[in-house]
Amino acid sequence: MAEWLDADLVIPENDAPNREFFEQQGGGQLKLPKCNDCEMLHYPPRTMCPDCRSTDISYQAVSGKGTIHTYVILSEPIHPAFHPYPNTPIALIELDEQCGVSGGNGDRSKQPAADRALRLVGNIVRDDGSFEHPGEVAVNKRVQVKIIDLGDGLGLPQWQLSDEPPADEPWQISAPGAW
Repeated sequence: MAEWLDADLVIPENDAPNREFFEQQGGGQLKLPKCNDCEMLHYPPRTMCPDCRSTDISYQAVSGKGTIHTYVILSEPIHPAFHPYPNTPIALIELDEQCGVSGGNGDRSKQPAADRALRLVGNIVRDDGSFEHPGEVAVNKRVQVKIIDLGDGLGLPQWQLSDEPPADEPWQISAPGAW
């Protein structure tokens, strides 16, 4: 059984889009659903393209690079698997792909609106997979995907801070106390 933090990952048998998503990550590279008709990437996984409503969907490898769009520090986790890890940083990552610059194989007519970015949620982790210190996390900081092996051929995208300089000045949410 696939697991993370000593908790089983349960994907219902009737949830084919999510199962395929985790299977695609099992190879260690971030792959996202792509519409074969309009050529747009999308997330979350689904059976129909949110842009053109085509059902011709495949997966495409992406750079795995992005920027922290926003984040929260999970100070009182509800799920028992997170109880040993207070102050866990969880972020919404805006990927470099489809940021109004290079969508649709360079065809500018197939680009998303500037405010429709490709964003994924995940934890900010260190190289060893442990959670990053909350004081290091900030909006606009650059990140790189780190795929966590869940077993059974499944992978979970998480994010590591990158040395790449940010395009805009990083800023942090107010800390509820000293980390």
